[in-house]
Amino acid sequence: MTRTLVLMMIDRPADWEYGPLVGAAHAWFGVDVVSASIEGSPLTTMGGLTVQPQRRLADLDPLAADLWVVPGSPLWDEAPAPEPILAARSPASAAAPARSPPRACWMSARTPATSRAI
Repeated sequence: MTRTLVLMMIDRPADWEYGPLVGAAHAWFGVDVVSASIEGSPLTTMGGLTVQPQRRLADLDPLAADLWVVPGSPLWDEAPAPEPILAARSPASAAAPARSPPRACWMSARTPATSRAI
């Protein structure tokens, strides 16, 4: 059974938070990694790299992934979380198939050694 990890990013994601995770998950454990952003448009990381997400958030089924990872970004401190991110954190509707919701890990760019599981 193939596992899927969604790397959900907003602009200026913290490079050091997701790199080791997605690299090890894919290379060592065979996890499919899918990168996504709200609009699917290119993002600039805190390190200055341009990243082209594979998908738009609206195109993803919240229950289709086994793990959602949301890297830290200084934008989290500048404004409330974007509405699509908040919606993705909401529990699945009662009409959804009976399946455990995926796990999610929220990382903070201010404290690179910590993450918050929800």
